[in-house]
This record gives sequence, structure tokens and C-alpha cells, in this order.
Amino acid sequence: MKSRHCVTRLRILIAEADIHVADVLIEECEAALGADVVAARSGGGALQALSWFPPTLALVDLMLPDMCGFEVARCVANYEVPTILMSGHPTKMMLCEEYGFPHLCKPFSISQLTNLTTKVIREAEYSIAQLQWSYVRLQAALEASGRIVDAARKSSKASAEARACGRMNQFVRG
Repeated sequence: MKSRHCVTRLRILIAEADIHVADVLIEECEAALGADVVAARSGGGALQALSWFPPTLALVDLMLPDMCGFEVARCVANYEVPTILMSGHPTKMMLCEEYGFPHLCKPFSISQLTNLTTKVIREAEYSIAQLQWSYVRLQAALEASGRIVDAARKSSKASAEARACGRMNQFVRG
């Protein structure tokens, strides 16, 4: 059985909201990598494109208008497509580093793009598994931080109610 990651012509799906950035990526992927390229301006559009354009690789911006790029990458990985995340946002890049997502920090050079693309495709099975595991770890951390925030809110609310009761008791006694 031949893997889609061993095809002779590279097929790249790009999820990028900024049309100018998408145009540059399309041109460079076609020229530098000899790839067939389809671009979507939203996460939903990228996921729809998976049904009619099975890519070898996906390039996903983290700041899409309708979905979080991490979620798009998780969905794409479920189709066994390796993904490279892209962003110029420092916090998003720190999350990529911390959780081990394959990524490029904007602006990036064409050589950075071609080097990482080659590596990710060559190690496709590992890259997909790494992306899925990174997403699980990120999701767990976000859920844990959500529980901490909820507990802090409840504690703060309880403290405020106790202070209000204390003031009410002083008013009643006074």
C-alpha cells in the first residue's frame, strides 16, 4: 500500500485569512516546492477543501477568523495530513514551542518553509502523532487553567458575599 506522503507531486492546503500572505505562500509553494496548492481564508473552508483536495501537507495560520488554528490542525491531522502551523503572534509561537507543534514564525524565509516542509513530510507519521499529542497536552492545560479561573471566580464571589453579609450585620447592629 502506497502512502499519500510518498506521492511524486506535493499537494499543499493553506489556511490563511490574509489574502496577500496566502498569495505569496501559493506562489512560493508552487515555485520552490513544485506543489499543487489550494488556499482557504478560514478554518471551515480548509476543512471543506479536505474532501475534494486531499493534501500531502497543510499550512495553517493560527489566527483564522472562524476557528482556532490549533483546532484546524487537529482536524487535519485526523485525516492523517501533517501540518505546519504559522503565526507572527508571540504568545501563539510560545504555545507552539512549549507543546511541540511543527511551526513557522512569521515572517519566515522560503528556505525555512522548504526545510520544514521536507522534514515534516519525510517524518509524516511521526509529525501527525506529534501534532495530535501536542493538541491533547494543550487542551489539558487550557482545561486546567479554566478550572483554576472558575475556582478563583467562585472564591472571589464567596468572599464578596461574605464581605457583604458582614457589612449587612454591622448595619443591622448599628
